[in-house]
Amino acid sequence: MKKAIRLAKNVKNDAIEDGKDVPLPSFDIAGVMYHANQSTLRTGQLYELAILSETQRFLELLRNNKAFARTLDVPDGTRKIFDNDKKFVGLDVLSAEIDDLAREVATEQTAMIRQYDALPLEESRKAIEKAFVPG
Repeated sequence: MKKAIRLAKNVKNDAIEDGKDVPLPSFDIAGVMYHANQSTLRTGQLYELAILSETQRFLELLRNNKAFARTLDVPDGTRKIFDNDKKFVGLDVLSAEIDDLAREVATEQTAMIRQYDALPLEESRKAIEKAFVPG
């Protein structure tokens, strides 16, 4: 989970450097990743790109299901993560940035994907979730 949080925060910072507004605080990013599939994130010990895959999948889920996103509490249970609409703007930007990163990494990892200009995001996610990156 720590790597997923670090990934999302780094992508947020890169987006900000590119001039994008990402109104989703770091504490809330950590809270979001706390609710992601932890067993999938643990596979990142062997398949590091599974962390990117699960981060992308979960952010997309929240982005497309705001009612579900509104139910998520911060890890200490003191408040909802998405307690105002501005945070959804941050989620949308962060999710789109992670989508782009997942597509780029999948293209680098898989020859089949390089043959297509616009492979569906789900195919990109599948391509990277079991990719082994030698250390």
